[in-house]
Amino acid sequence: MKRAPVFLLLSHLIIAIWGFVRYDVAETDVIQGDGYGYYSYLPGWFEHGDFYFEFFEELEDTEKPRYWLYPHGKGRAIPKMTMAMALYWMPFYLGAKILAPVLGYPADGWSQPFQVAVWLAGIIALIIGLWSLWGVLYRRFSGFVSTLTILLILLGTNLLHYSLKESSMSHVYSFAMIAVFIAIWDKWRGKNNFSSLIWMAIVLAIITMIRPTNIIVGILPLSTLMSSLPHRRQLLQPKSLILPLISILIFLPQIILWYQVTGDLLYYSYPGEQFFWTDPNILNGLFSYRNGWLLYTPIMALAIVGVPMLRKIDKDLTWSITAIFLIHLYIVFSWWCWYYGDSLSIRPMIDIYPFLSIPLAAFIAWMIRKRTWLISLVLLFLGGCLFYNGVLHIQYLDQKLSGSAMTKTAFHEMLFHVKHDGNLGMLGAYRYPDTERLRLGKNERIEMDTALLRNIDQLQIEDSLSFVSENNRYSQELITGYDAFETEKGEYLLIRLNLKSDDQLSSAYIVTSFDQGEHNYGYDNVSLGIFQNTNRSHEYVIRKPRSLPLGGELSIYVWQKGEGELELTQITLDLVKINYSEPL
Repeated sequence: MKRAPVFLLLSHLIIAIWGFVRYDVAETDVIQGDGYGYYSYLPGWFEHGDFYFEFFEELEDTEKPRYWLYPHGKGRAIPKMTMAMALYWMPFYLGAKILAPVLGYPADGWSQPFQVAVWLAGIIALIIGLWSLWGVLYRRFSGFVSTLTILLILLGTNLLHYSLKESSMSHVYSFAMIAVFIAIWDKWRGKNNFSSLIWMAIVLAIITMIRPTNIIVGILPLSTLMSSLPHRRQLLQPKSLILPLISILIFLPQIILWYQVTGDLLYYSYPGEQFFWTDPNILNGLFSYRNGWLLYTPIMALAIVGVPMLRKIDKDLTWSITAIFLIHLYIVFSWWCWYYGDSLSIRPMIDIYPFLSIPLAAFIAWMIRKRTWLISLVLLFLGGCLFYNGVLHIQYLDQKLSGSAMTKTAFHEMLFHVKHDGNLGMLGAYRYPDTERLRLGKNERIEMDTALLRNIDQLQIEDSLSFVSENNRYSQELITGYDAFETEKGEYLLIRLNLKSDDQLSSAYIVTSFDQGEHNYGYDNVSLGIFQNTNRSHEYVIRKPRSLPLGGELSIYVWQKGEGELELTQITLDLVKINYSEPL
């Protein structure tokens, strides 16, 4: 089993190639969502030559959203996220800048070579993290158990999605750095060498700079210092003063930016967002239909069960993992947006998967020593978790699994349905969170009213084009550009159809499709039902897909799938807002 890392590396490369083809990385945007905030440093530095983002106010309004800068009180703009990931991406960015003109793309920081560069950086981080984690596991378990644990973490959790699809988010990089940190700590604990302390200081600073709350992983070396006199003696030397100095030097570029823009050496860059330390949503975070971690990543329940089993293998590590896990839960679910937006499961939990992988391996090692029936039962559960994770992965990519808007109705409707027929959003099965109240730390409101904001577009169909039938299955389309509407702040698109049917039974679907050029960013259909001799008005509410590039069009039309004939007289598209009848 000593060759297991080679096997894992090959398997990771196969998964990477599959992911590149499956997600059409060569054509689609990798940088999206929070990724804009992490990435915006690079085009700011290299395309605008401006370390302090003074160029932002001169940008076209259509360009500003992807920089994800937030205004500061002094009239300046500053990124919401820290720059650690931009520093890691920099070599990939510079490589893309050289290759872009050669490949016929603009070297503007945003064209496809730059998108692929970020994706490649995520894959490399994943492999570094899994390789480091395998070494940590192999020091305690057999090669088989270590390899199986790595594959379960990769294929049975949301790590796969945030490595292959949304690799501009921070989580795969936090995962990798924390795995490296544990590996260095293992070496330091065994050899008690000062060079390992230096590397731990460097990696801990990077971990903290990526996501400041992850500084809690520093509990790991503290536990060693508490239990080992030789390690304490090594630390209590004058040369140890270099350790905090190293951390400060790594943070120095960020500190300089904050000071120059805001006047503060340490700056809180999330205005209007906060932690509610006295009211954490731990139970919701673990079990809610809205992204509940153990509901959407059930395989990690075995990691929790495995914590007591690890105690006989590594007592000090058990206490450290327990403390880090519990504190991490408290921090993650004290955040106002405890469900973490439109995400696949609770994405910040990915950061501590390197720690949780160790008790998961302890459980597997314990399990294979037991009776055959128990092994069979656990293997059945593990197989179910892998299949379940694959289904969730596909549903999330198809935008059926709505993340923040999931409800019990939608969850059970889609359970184990790889391809659900119909848009549950248009059918009203989703419920979007009341973010206004959540930001204030209050319970969400229940009663809602719909208010019309404005009409966006309307298609009045002429008699000669109005019929859809077995011979002409697609109606005339209502096509509207993305620039005509915005649905990111509690606003929705209300679609209204006026339909008539003949005396035969008819089966038809309303179809919505978000497209840019040849690429589709969201296709949905929902049955209009089977009806006879009726004149109906149908209403459906949709939102824009999670990530859309600049430009593009929304198409709305009727697809007649069954027998008979329908007459479509009108399609109307309105922008509406869901208002709450209860006070804020």
